[in-house]
Amino acid sequence: MKKKLPKLNKKGSMLDIFYIIFILFAIILVVFVTKNFFTDFIDSAVSDEGVFEDNNASKDIMDNGTKTLNSFNWMFVLIFILLITVTAIIAYNLNVSGGTIALAIFILIIAVVVAGMLSNFFQDLSDDEEFTNATETYTAPTHMMNNFSKYIFFGGLIIIVVMYLSFKKGSGGYE
Repeated sequence: MKKKLPKLNKKGSMLDIFYIIFILFAIILVVFVTKNFFTDFIDSAVSDEGVFEDNNASKDIMDNGTKTLNSFNWMFVLIFILLITVTAIIAYNLNVSGGTIALAIFILIIAVVVAGMLSNFFQDLSDDEEFTNATETYTAPTHMMNNFSKYIFFGGLIIIVVMYLSFKKGSGGYE
């Protein structure tokens, strides 16, 4: 007898790819604006003579803030991989049919178009002189966002394949 699980409210479905798109886009925007603001703050604080000259605590805070913001470079890639992985694992446990997979492909096409529009917006933003420092610091997220539709396509394809595998197996082993 198969186990019965409570309904998952369609968590892990192909529609979650839109959540992934907007979460990643919001994260990169917040980090770019924060990096820009923090860099401007440090530049203005250091340029004022004598403000941080004898204050080691302030220098340590600025150094730690810079290190923290610089560590985001590969964290963005990890966040993307984890979001796709978690969505694929949950999608494996969904009850799906053959029609669901055709609908998922259609949703993926729409998601790729939306990701392409956001990628174009990000490219315009990163080409702005204001964000040059952030673009140079965050090479991996900048590359991912400039090719966002490709990454979303392959992430969505992974989710569809997992959904198809669960369909072939019998909907993830649950009724």
